[in-house]
Amino acid sequence: MNTARSGWLPLPLHKLPNGLMNVLALNTYDFEAFAAHYLEVIGFTSISLLGRSGHQGVDLAAVDSKGQSTVVQCKRHLHHMVSSEPVQRLHSFALARGATRKLLVTTSDFTRQCEEEAAVTGTELINGKKLESQIAQHMPNYFAKASQPQANTTSRNH
Repeated sequence: MNTARSGWLPLPLHKLPNGLMNVLALNTYDFEAFAAHYLEVIGFTSISLLGRSGHQGVDLAAVDSKGQSTVVQCKRHLHHMVSSEPVQRLHSFALARGATRKLLVTTSDFTRQCEEEAAVTGTELINGKKLESQIAQHMPNYFAKASQPQANTTSRNH
């Protein structure tokens, strides 16, 4: 089919940063466990994995290097951006439980509304590009594992 004559233009395939391919190979729960390991590597302690049903939008709870209680929501997405709803849920949970720091981590990116809500609520955002950079900086050997098959790669967006 001649795309020029039909008026259809081929769209480029979605290209992912190389390092994120490894993280995206993880299922939702393994991504949360990976995020917990990442937090540990950058100096967080007392890390608890809270995910699964009934977690009220919070996947991890931890204490940062300054002693601040922190709640974390993890979003492993490929094709869509994270909306403001997870920021609102994190903020509500933090207020109700006395957490002083809020982190939202994704493999994709954030909508403008999400970024605005994060600014209002003091929620820190880590998008896919920043996550990849942080992994390369703090966990350089993680990507060396790319050739090893992952144990459980059930796909489920969270």
